[in-house]
Amino acid sequence: MFCFRCGQELPEGAKFCPSCGQSQTIDTQPAQAEAPKAEPQAEPVQAEAPKAEPQAEPVQAEAPKAEPQAEPAQQPAPPQSGVSYAQTQPSPQAAPTYQTVPSPQPMQIGTKWLTVLPILLGLGAVLNLISIISLLDDLDGIPLSFAFSLPTIGPAFAIAFFSTIALIVLAVVTIILLVRRKKAGCFCVYALYAVQVLANIVVLFAYLDFGMDVLSIILSILIGAVMLAVNVVYFGKRKHMFS
Repeated sequence: MFCFRCGQELPEGAKFCPSCGQSQTIDTQPAQAEAPKAEPQAEPVQAEAPKAEPQAEPVQAEAPKAEPQAEPAQQPAPPQSGVSYAQTQPSPQAAPTYQTVPSPQPMQIGTKWLTVLPILLGLGAVLNLISIISLLDDLDGIPLSFAFSLPTIGPAFAIAFFSTIALIVLAVVTIILLVRRKKAGCFCVYALYAVQVLANIVVLFAYLDFGMDVLSIILSILIGAVMLAVNVVYFGKRKHMFS
């Protein structure tokens, strides 16, 4: 058996507890009522246990402080630099295409005409030479010296004769300059057709005074004027082809 108050082990039949002196013959109800009094003695021990928990809070509060260090990694600088380089790269790709397309076309047209024009000038020089040789012999049965001595038509014949000689020489010089692609060849072409038109105009008025046929002279004037205009426009657009 045990003591009702202190719980000391007692021999069977003992009436008093040798430790606390509690009588063991009294009613057990007060002992049972007093037994719960020992429970509040353990409360201070249980109340002191939670006091150690707040000491761990500083350790838990320091752990989340390392999380804000990852924020500098979210910098928008790399995407902005990539976009700026991508926008500047495609700009320099349109200029070369516009310069290469129109350049071959004038060279092809100019080469064809420059091949034909010296041939035409050479044929004209040959025809003029033939006419000069015929004039040196006689002029429709009239000697050339007598034709030059006429008061009105004589100067016209002289202008036509010497202008034809000038056209032969100028045609030869023009052919050489055009073959060498010299700028002076263009001006020689202008001068050649201008002399042809002016000389034929002088002869036209002289022929009109004597009532002679002037159809061939009018055709020569028209052909010379058209060739002069065509060559002025043509060579004016192709100055880069000549040095």
